[in-house]
Amino acid sequence: MDFHRYYRDAMDSHGVLSLSENCNNLLMWAHYGSEHKGLCLGFDWAETGLPPAKQVNYNSMYRLVDIWAYTEDELAEIACFQKSIEWAYEREWRSFSTATYESYSQLELTQEAREELERAEAQGEEWLARDIKRKHTFRYRRPKEFGHRAIPFEKKSLKEVIFGARMTEAERGKHVAYITALGYAPTFYQVVRHPQRYALKLRKLN
Repeated sequence: MDFHRYYRDAMDSHGVLSLSENCNNLLMWAHYGSEHKGLCLGFDWAETGLPPAKQVNYNSMYRLVDIWAYTEDELAEIACFQKSIEWAYEREWRSFSTATYESYSQLELTQEAREELERAEAQGEEWLARDIKRKHTFRYRRPKEFGHRAIPFEKKSLKEVIFGARMTEAERGKHVAYITALGYAPTFYQVVRHPQRYALKLRKLN
């Protein structure tokens, strides 16, 4: 088995949603908030109906894992919850969405087996043809539904919407109108610069 290819394929089949404990971190807004022009969604995660969120483990060394003690799906999940300690300021949590699979069979003949099968069929030796096919038929699995997909969440779980410090009033108004028209009822905030230090604080909007 080409383990590395198989492991990579398992990773590609799942989905990860990245979250943070902190809604007013300067670096987070700069890196992920469209340079303070974007927005941040705040959830009560227990009410979302989505897969549970777990804390990311930050380490200075790679985690050593006995790969034969885990399934490829378990290894994918382990890998998704490890990051360098340099990213610890993100205080990240992740929701890991697994794929569902279906099994299928595939006949894979070598050149020698193909010639043997052709001879058996030509001579009417059905029992031999069936035996050749049985020996060279392999079972595989493929994703039936990928983990990386859009999954609806419970509307009541969206508790806050926080706008970036550089988002204009007109843009904020458009977002508020759109979000409320969809049936969500969060509290709206905007992050503003702290007057004395390099920090952000929340200002509730009317």
